[in-house]
Amino acid sequence: MVVDRAFSRKHPHSIVWKDVSWDFYRAMLREFDERPSRINYDRGTLEIMTLSLEHESYKTVIGLMMGLLALHLKMRVKHGGSTTLKRLTKKKGLEADQCYWIANEPAVRTKKRIDLRVDPPPDLVIEIDVMHSVVNREKIYAALGVPEMWVLNRDVKLAAFSLQQGAWKPIESSLAFPFLRVADLGPFITRIGVDDDTSVLADFAEWLHGIGRP
Repeated sequence: MVVDRAFSRKHPHSIVWKDVSWDFYRAMLREFDERPSRINYDRGTLEIMTLSLEHESYKTVIGLMMGLLALHLKMRVKHGGSTTLKRLTKKKGLEADQCYWIANEPAVRTKKRIDLRVDPPPDLVIEIDVMHSVVNREKIYAALGVPEMWVLNRDVKLAAFSLQQGAWKPIESSLAFPFLRVADLGPFITRIGVDDDTSVLADFAEWLHGIGRP
């Protein structure tokens, strides 16, 4: 089993092995339980998280809800998804669950990769905190200068926070979407995993239509 160095030189963000046995492949599937993962790094502590169907369901449907919200408001939004956010000087990094550039959308509109040395951090991140993380992801977001964070906790309650003097403070209305009370999304989010996703999204779109535009 060898590293394909030619490929690595052309694609510095990937490492590829050649001549990998089937048994090794199956062992890696068992290791990660055939699920996607997150890698959290905080000053020497490295954590690789495997993600459940529950986590990915919330992440995906909430992401689609945010897309409907931006479309309804006709807001220019850069959807960052699970972009890796990291700073060498901070010795911190992680993959977001969902992240968005809104006020700073023009600054990253044409970007293919984000470099937080020169690019602004996302204006909003959404954390799906239904699994236990050893590394404190909220502290990483704060150190990276993210101004707003929404957290879906294990009780399926969505809370919003703004970064004030380096600490997270609860807020009722979103900074990124000032007219929006984040708690108003709760009735739709609690249906994820209970009702079918299409029905949840259709009812959310109808609710948006009913409130009009600010």
